[in-house]
Amino acid sequence: MASEHIAADLLHLLDVLGLDELQAIQDSLAGAAGVYASLGTLAGQPLTRPTPLPAICMLLQRDSRCQPDRACGFASSHWRKGLAEAGQVAFARCPYGDLQLAAVPLRVQGRLLAILTLGRVPSARAAEAWLPEAARRLRLDEAELQAALLATPVVEEARFRSLVTAAETVLRTLGSLAEARLAADEATRTLETTNRRLGTLGAIAAAVIRSPTWQESLGQALQTILDVLRLDSGAVFLRGEGGGPMRLVAHRGVGPEFVALVDSEVSDGFQEALLFHESELAWVVPDVFSEPGLPTDLVHHLQIGAFVAVPLRAADDILGALTLHTAKPRAFQPNEVALMAAAGEQLGIGVQTLRLLAAEKRRAGELAILNEVAVAVGHSLDLQVIVDQALNTALQSFRAGAGLIYLQEEGSRGAPVLVAHRGLSPEAAARWSEQPPMGWDADHGLDQGPRWGANAREACSPPDLVLAEGLAGYVSAPLRGQQRSHGLLIAFSREPRAILGNEVELFQAIGHEIGLALENAELYRETRRRLADLEALQHFNERILHTMQESIFIVSARGRISYATPRLAELTGYGVDELIGGDWLMLAKPEDHGTLRQVLQAALAGRSTRSELSLVRKDGGSRHVSLGAVPLSDGGTVTGMLGVASDLTEEVQLRSRLRQAEKLSALGELVSGVAHELNNPLTVIRGYAQLLLGREDAVGASRELQAITEHAERAAHIVQELLTFARERPPARQPVDLNAVLQSVLDLREREMAAAGIHVVRRLAPGLPRLQGDPYQLQQVFLNILTNAEQALAETGHEGLIEVSTSLTDDGQVVATIRDNGPGIPAAVADRIFDPFFTTKADRQGTGLGLSICYGIVNAHGGRIWADSIEGQGAAFSVVLPVTTVEAPSHGEAPPPPEPAAPAGRHVLILEDEVEIARLMARYLERLGYRASVAHEARAALQMIAEESPDLVLTDLKMPGMSGREFYAELRKTCPELAERVIFVTGDTVSPDTQSFLKQIGRPHLAKPFSLEEVRAAVAAALG
Repeated sequence: MASEHIAADLLHLLDVLGLDELQAIQDSLAGAAGVYASLGTLAGQPLTRPTPLPAICMLLQRDSRCQPDRACGFASSHWRKGLAEAGQVAFARCPYGDLQLAAVPLRVQGRLLAILTLGRVPSARAAEAWLPEAARRLRLDEAELQAALLATPVVEEARFRSLVTAAETVLRTLGSLAEARLAADEATRTLETTNRRLGTLGAIAAAVIRSPTWQESLGQALQTILDVLRLDSGAVFLRGEGGGPMRLVAHRGVGPEFVALVDSEVSDGFQEALLFHESELAWVVPDVFSEPGLPTDLVHHLQIGAFVAVPLRAADDILGALTLHTAKPRAFQPNEVALMAAAGEQLGIGVQTLRLLAAEKRRAGELAILNEVAVAVGHSLDLQVIVDQALNTALQSFRAGAGLIYLQEEGSRGAPVLVAHRGLSPEAAARWSEQPPMGWDADHGLDQGPRWGANAREACSPPDLVLAEGLAGYVSAPLRGQQRSHGLLIAFSREPRAILGNEVELFQAIGHEIGLALENAELYRETRRRLADLEALQHFNERILHTMQESIFIVSARGRISYATPRLAELTGYGVDELIGGDWLMLAKPEDHGTLRQVLQAALAGRSTRSELSLVRKDGGSRHVSLGAVPLSDGGTVTGMLGVASDLTEEVQLRSRLRQAEKLSALGELVSGVAHELNNPLTVIRGYAQLLLGREDAVGASRELQAITEHAERAAHIVQELLTFARERPPARQPVDLNAVLQSVLDLREREMAAAGIHVVRRLAPGLPRLQGDPYQLQQVFLNILTNAEQALAETGHEGLIEVSTSLTDDGQVVATIRDNGPGIPAAVADRIFDPFFTTKADRQGTGLGLSICYGIVNAHGGRIWADSIEGQGAAFSVVLPVTTVEAPSHGEAPPPPEPAAPAGRHVLILEDEVEIARLMARYLERLGYRASVAHEARAALQMIAEESPDLVLTDLKMPGMSGREFYAELRKTCPELAERVIFVTGDTVSPDTQSFLKQIGRPHLAKPFSLEEVRAAVAAALG
């Protein structure tokens, strides 16, 4: 065993120093002086190649007279022992020849690991008389001995000793080098172990904090430990926060037998014996079958061969245990056990952290409930509202199915009065209105503390009523205020469940909160009155100030802001830190500084003031505010001013918009009425023109009749635009030539622009594809943009230029651009030009709706509109519209399509109060082959229906006397079959009331002014 230990030391030494280093040291010491050198172990085993032996030594070795390696390696155990103990250079004589020997020790960490042997021949004595005697003693030939002596170089003693001293220094340095390298290796191993330990502990901490549940957190941490230590299985056990036995909470790698055993009640004692040692230190069991006191059959059944159990420690508390197992017996290394112990401590800290987080979360929930109760009872000063809201909140918080609140007057000894209840039958409420089911008796009055339990029948009276109501768990608490108990709060659950201690504490806190609310109700009324005055801001609660919508601040007598709420910071754009200490004049425009000085002077003189002014924001914007100022006094001396600023910007803008909206509403009503009145004559004009176009003798006047028809249709579209202005409607869809729309707009404004000195350049791309849209709405868009450009150029006073261009984009969209060389759009308002009611024009010159309407029209067409402008260099408005492939209309005047024949004898009744419209429809239908009858009043129409039984009815909606709506209702009663063949005629299809009616009945309708073709198609469709 000793030789194995020596060999291990030598191998480690060679690993540290290296054979090449040792060989080089030996050769450098011996080569120059011709001495013999050999480096070997204490046992004489060579570590290097020795230098060539002296001739006399080789002669002796040849005849086996001696063993130079062993002799020179100090085979003498006595000599080696002395050398090991002394640790210094030793000198001796060779027992065979005239040789001097020296031994130099190599020591590392206080241990003698190797010996360097040096030898010399002190003199050549070939001619001396002792030669024959030496030859006989060594049994050598005298001549050979003499020749060997003569061939051996002589080394002087002084030189030899110098070499020995040098060798001693070199070997001592070599030993120090080996010690340094050994220390470095040890430090590296220590660092690796530390890093491994820190990495494991960090992974455990991350697993505990990162996972959402206890089981998952501890399970991931346990798996990390098993992976690092390469163990088979493990488990984590915890005690409850209130003590009690340890329970399994996480495991990895164990079988179901293990889980079933440790979860069973009969195993409590076995758990303590098997897994948790009485000591608070780690319990290491390398072989469970050799550990006394362990049931070997049971641990064998659990497939555990060895285990280590360490406590889960947090500060001075032991929260549980961590057990790590192997299936077979195993010797655990100290560093492994240390890592397990550290992991147990880390897990203990993690468990404690999880418990603290859970407690904090629970506490936050309780505070949220209390805050909810406080908010509920604080929103009203009415007693009944307070108790109703408090009871609702308490029951929701505890998931309770029923509850009651009782109040008792101060000094009363009678039963408290039931003021609120939830979830109870009328019988139970009536019974318990006489006396509470718990928490009060005539002798002791109200309970001073809470009551709770899982069986309401045992605690409440009468038990049969509790059973009938299906009540199980219960909790009650007094409504205790600052001075006394004001009543009782009781809650019941309908499912049996245990009431936890923290729930009772929370319920008691809710009762206290309600008691405080009741107690402070009168005080709150007084506080509310003082809030309106704002005369003593220093007495306000900071929380109330910060939640107020008004901006509150204090200005000192020197005009410096000494206090400001966050609302003022939001209003001004400054931070609170920027406001405090600043001159309060910075809040207003320079022209309003005089007003602010007067307000402060009035406050310092003891007067309150109120004024409106523009407040300047940090970003340069402004807000319109109402500023109230009252003196702020301390001990009767006015020290400053309390200011309250209310933001009226939105209110001022709203008042302005309301005024504008009222104007538009009045104008819309007027326009709607005018448009509605125009529909009837337009229907007659358009219809008779179309009727004449269909006659054979009208060929010579067809151009004039076509012009009448087109202009009537144009007038009809204008009427529809007026109705659209009054009531929004979607755009009509028809093929549109964008260039033609722009040409018509330019032709309309050409004379006015020429008179204003504005030159127009047209760059309209030929061959543009047609669009699907409303040409009249698109005319409105371009007319608005063109008018804006004219007005902008009129302000410049120089010759104006407007360029109108169209083009086709690569993705098949049509672009129209109107560009001018006017003053351009200021950058500060460029983003707002499409906002409703926004205008840069002078007062009464614009409504701010033009571009907003343009934006809506373009957007309804699926397009985009935007403006590019450089201030002082003009503006360009671009409109992009999608292209929809449509069939191009034919050119020239085409005669109207032939009118299809109608079945002879089909009878159509026309009910219309406008005589000419009725006559027009009758003549046209008769031309088509129908038999037409006309009635101008609904009751006459009903009489005709009863007598003639028409096949179809065309009826106006708005008529004097009985309306079309009433006529239809009567028809459904008297002739329901004919009611299914009714076509309505109306000039107000955009009215919401009309649209709702038509949608509800689902009957077709004709919108005035209609075309004859629309009449034909509607009648043909209705008659099938």
